[in-house]
Amino acid sequence: MHHNIRDLMNGGDAPAYAWPGGYPIAYYCEDGETVCANCINMDAGFREIDCPDWNVSGAFINWEDDSIYCAHCNAGIQAAYTD
Repeated sequence: MHHNIRDLMNGGDAPAYAWPGGYPIAYYCEDGETVCANCINMDAGFREIDCPDWNVSGAFINWEDDSIYCAHCNAGIQAAYTD
């Protein structure tokens, strides 16, 4: 289930975890790339990261996929549930 990015704003920062529950949140861009909250928060607030094609357009909870990586910093985006 994808969420509207404005619904996930918390004091102007992109949250890394959903509240309640503490589930990991990943962000997706218009070009299909996935970006972590840390990289979004280092950038100009939800607009662009380094490339104009990386406009952040939404967010999702990473329920079970332990192979999602940030397209900007290459950090793994934690899954809520893994085997």
